[in-house]
Amino acid sequence: MQHCEYTQILSEVQTSQFIIIDKRVSELYEDLNHFLEDKSVYFVSNPEESKNIDEYGKVLNYFIEEGISRNDYILVIGGGATSDLGGFVAATVLRGVSWKVIPTTLLGMIDAAIGGKVGINSPLGKNLIGQFHHPEDIFICSDFLKSLPKVEISSGQGELLKYIFLDKDIELKYSEYGLTNQVILACGKYKENIVNQDFKESGLRKLLNLGHTFGHAIEKTAGLPHGVAVFFGLRMLVDIFHPDFKKNFDQYAKFIQIEDSDYTTIEFNKFWSYLEKDKKKKNNKQMDFILIRKIGECYIETLDLDDVKKRILNNENYKHYFI
Repeated sequence: MQHCEYTQILSEVQTSQFIIIDKRVSELYEDLNHFLEDKSVYFVSNPEESKNIDEYGKVLNYFIEEGISRNDYILVIGGGATSDLGGFVAATVLRGVSWKVIPTTLLGMIDAAIGGKVGINSPLGKNLIGQFHHPEDIFICSDFLKSLPKVEISSGQGELLKYIFLDKDIELKYSEYGLTNQVILACGKYKENIVNQDFKESGLRKLLNLGHTFGHAIEKTAGLPHGVAVFFGLRMLVDIFHPDFKKNFDQYAKFIQIEDSDYTTIEFNKFWSYLEKDKKKKNNKQMDFILIRKIGECYIETLDLDDVKKRILNNENYKHYFI
């Protein structure tokens, strides 16, 4: 992972032949779009909606028809959904080719593009089809943040809240400086360090799922952006399991422009059906949850799902959220 200037991004695009790019990014950056000429480029429209079997098959066939070989690599440019799809294509086309990624959203820069977890969604849940395939290079260029809409910045900061609870140093940096290049890189380096120790998520890497068990279910049920759903998932975790950390959560949540109106009421049975299919499920009765001992120290605990359901339904804060 490396921080780079926009001119370096243009140079990387110029020297790459096989490219997957969020169509919106190509439209916003005409100078970048200029370097896409005479390349084998697959434009992804509506990236999150494109994380499905049908679109995945189209991308595979496109690059096979374009003559990609095992000696080639794919350059992926876009947010987290684009890198999920593009990385999965790279992991599977011709049984796997190298890939590089240029994340263009805050969520991608601090989380989604880092760590090599790539994949697509199933109708039954998020990211249930995928692979571990680490990118050869990750290019972090904060210039892309200037063109992000408010909701994308909020989504990225919703994910950033996770790192504030996971790492004391990141919490201190964020409380002092707010959203800066220093904080963005610190989040990326934290995840990179965890991934280097546990690439295939056999233990330590599971900590990065803090807030995501509830968050993924909220995302699928309510159709919210990923980081916004993680924000609400982490808040639910704090409310239900860690009320002593409510003050900490609220302290940082006030800097993130996410309103409760973004998450009004959702159907509990639908929410719960998605939660039960989460990848961290151990059996029909238990699931691993990431809990908080203190800021900078989280841990994994296997919980009984019936008990989790009772805690949610009996919590006064959530009686008005579920129907």
